[in-house]
Amino acid sequence: MSVPNKHKHLTREQREAIEEMLNFSCSFKHIASQIDKDPTTVSKEVKRNSVIVPQRGDLACANVKTCALRLSSATRQCPKDCSAYSVPFCSQLKKAPFVCNGCTEKAKCRLQKAYYRAKDAQADYKLNLSASRQGINLDAEVFGSLNAVISAGVKKGQAPAHIIHTQGDSIPVSERTVYRYFEENLFSVCNIDLPRKVRYKPRKKAKPKQCLKKVLASRDYIAFQEYIAKHPDTHVVETDTVYGSTKTTLLTFHFCNAGFMLTRLIPDRTDNSVNREIDKLQQLLAATPGAKRFEDIFSLLLADNGKEFEDTLYIETGAKQTQRTKLFYCDPYSSFQKPHVEKNHEHIRQILPKGVTFDNLTQADVDIMMSHINSYSRDSLNGKTPYEIFSFFYGEATAQALGIVLIDPKTVTLKSALLRKS
Repeated sequence: MSVPNKHKHLTREQREAIEEMLNFSCSFKHIASQIDKDPTTVSKEVKRNSVIVPQRGDLACANVKTCALRLSSATRQCPKDCSAYSVPFCSQLKKAPFVCNGCTEKAKCRLQKAYYRAKDAQADYKLNLSASRQGINLDAEVFGSLNAVISAGVKKGQAPAHIIHTQGDSIPVSERTVYRYFEENLFSVCNIDLPRKVRYKPRKKAKPKQCLKKVLASRDYIAFQEYIAKHPDTHVVETDTVYGSTKTTLLTFHFCNAGFMLTRLIPDRTDNSVNREIDKLQQLLAATPGAKRFEDIFSLLLADNGKEFEDTLYIETGAKQTQRTKLFYCDPYSSFQKPHVEKNHEHIRQILPKGVTFDNLTQADVDIMMSHINSYSRDSLNGKTPYEIFSFFYGEATAQALGIVLIDPKTVTLKSALLRKS
């Protein structure tokens, strides 16, 4: 005999089996053994979903033999419209199986009947299941507290997942339930306030970006895949640029093993600006006690074919012609080959939307922005922040040498107001 599948709802097929076996007057114990359920479950199902069929025609009162009113009457007849009239009831319905499905007398019986019908039981089940998931299953005080926590976070640009990961003790419901409350407009903030809930119009096709005319076979994406296959423990850093409305640009580095992003402000999109910034990073790490070397954390770079990365030799060796990193390139127009850095740019765009200028920013402003982004918990990191994972791999001194600090999760802000200057 199989073990009963506890904590599982009855299926349509199981309800149909119950009805069929009731028609043959099978016991609850036998029915339960056939559908792999407990007899009590079958009993409750039949009682809960029995359908009442009214009696046929006018029947004598259930108390006709003992009624004092009738016996005291001169005619020994029941008075018309008697206030003491009691509907006759079949005593068999008071005990198992509580329904008339298998009764051999049902065809000629005129009493009130009860039947179990699988189709009706399944319909009621679906209706109740849907209704139980509607509305708020919290009292007013608890929901008010939940609304305050969620709304405060969303107004700072935080997603519900981040709020739940960092303030789980204040949130008595699941992430899915929080999103359902958004769908039902129960919070004081709404769907349009969520960072990624609103979908925008399809982008217009941009003019092709200038690409390197030729990439050495030893540096193309196939070579990158072959290198990773031979050196699977290599930590890949994807690099890219984010454009403003003027020449000033953000140079980004995404550490794929930690979800951590470093961003540097450069004056233009030229290879000289990129080379100088990489030199600065190398010098900064070398001058900070306790920080990892540039060669340790930037061991492999994966870039696109933009002209700002075309000086392969200098990026790899620097002015001293000493190997400090390896550089590989994605195929032309194949941003999907470095998806992590592309996806993380979404957080930058929450704070610095397209069309704004970066001319009024300083590196300190950019560091503040990236500190908030790297203190934002991720589902992909099991609720941890990129800052925590990066510090685990490379040490907190390395993160702070790069200008990134840990922000209190409750105060993380991914809105343009973060960098708004008075």
